[in-house]
Amino acid sequence: MKLRQKLTNFLNKEKNNYKENKKLYIVDTSIYMILTLFFFSLPSFSYNSLHLIPVFLMAFLCALIFVRTIIFKKVFIDSIVVSIFGFIFTILISYIVNKLTTPMKMNTTLFFLPLMYLVLYHFFTEEKNIRVGLHLFLVGISLFCFYFFIAYAKEIIHFDINRLGIKFGNPNTIGNYFAIAFAIGLYYSLFEKKYYFFPFLLLYLLLGFTTGSKGFILMVFIILGFNIVLFFGKKKWYISLILILGAILVFFALLQLPIFSVFKQRIYDFFKYLFSKNSHDDFSTASRFYMVLEGLVLFIKRPIIGWGINGFAIRSSFGMYAHNTIIDILANFGLISLIFFLYPLVKAFPKSLNKEKKGDINICILSFYIIIAIGLFTSVEYLSKWYFILLAIINGIYKSQEKEKDLISLSIQF
Repeated sequence: MKLRQKLTNFLNKEKNNYKENKKLYIVDTSIYMILTLFFFSLPSFSYNSLHLIPVFLMAFLCALIFVRTIIFKKVFIDSIVVSIFGFIFTILISYIVNKLTTPMKMNTTLFFLPLMYLVLYHFFTEEKNIRVGLHLFLVGISLFCFYFFIAYAKEIIHFDINRLGIKFGNPNTIGNYFAIAFAIGLYYSLFEKKYYFFPFLLLYLLLGFTTGSKGFILMVFIILGFNIVLFFGKKKWYISLILILGAILVFFALLQLPIFSVFKQRIYDFFKYLFSKNSHDDFSTASRFYMVLEGLVLFIKRPIIGWGINGFAIRSSFGMYAHNTIIDILANFGLISLIFFLYPLVKAFPKSLNKEKKGDINICILSFYIIIAIGLFTSVEYLSKWYFILLAIINGIYKSQEKEKDLISLSIQF
């Protein structure tokens, strides 16, 4: 009966929204449908031969949102928008200057992703779009879970798990999408009491675990511990402690299962590298450490404009990106570019600390900051679609709550 009442209220609300502005309602419905497909396509096709599918969906989505903004809302330029254009400008300058002495190819992704962010930023300044967008992300990733299971049905059924996710690209990146979905689902489950998300949390957790991503495990444990502490508060700290210790014990118990033997070895090699002077088993961690050192040397030699697009890959001994966002930007584009890149992230952070009530959306945003912070030091986020999507949501919430005065605002109403 309660479910029926909720459904009736929802339909009545949608009917009223349609009557209020038919054109806007149709446009918004179309955007939500494309947004769902876009979220599904990101981990499904971005890193394989079907990579143009999310590109076309992104272009169509951005065009539709841009038209919506022009016709029904307003285009604004604030300090965050200026910083994104500054980031693009510093990349162009670095490319032009370094192109004179070093052959290098233009990477259009460096420009398309910030532009996608600017469009989504405008869209997510509306509270309704933020909450709908978060739900649609979960729908898209849940559909991907089904696709993931089909792709690895044989391995999962027979418990023949090495590192799953390679069919879709880099398993670490696939793990990031599962971590984001876990963060959103955990927020809705604990703080908005939508308990039907719990089975999906388990799904995101298990499939993310199969990717063998150490970054995923780190993200999930910190997010889980952070949300548990916030949920129970200072007075019930002992419950938080028991649950966190229990989660750690369950994790190490799962590592003993034969199906996770490869992942177990990756975890043990990581700790051996950290605490043993003679261990060289964890090449992944060791190489990333030396990438940071080489990146800093490159930055010191050319701190203002860097070495251009793929400068670290060309100039370093590794022949690839630095697996560290800050180091990669410093080496490629210089210090000014890094300041522009980090500005939107840093500006919104103090506001996200203001949790006026237990179900405040800022709790979810703080989980996003955890994911981004880990990603800053383990991947190259300025080439990641998921990073700019999270940043657009973070800055959109900041914009809707702070009401900061725009530098320029243009509104055309039809």
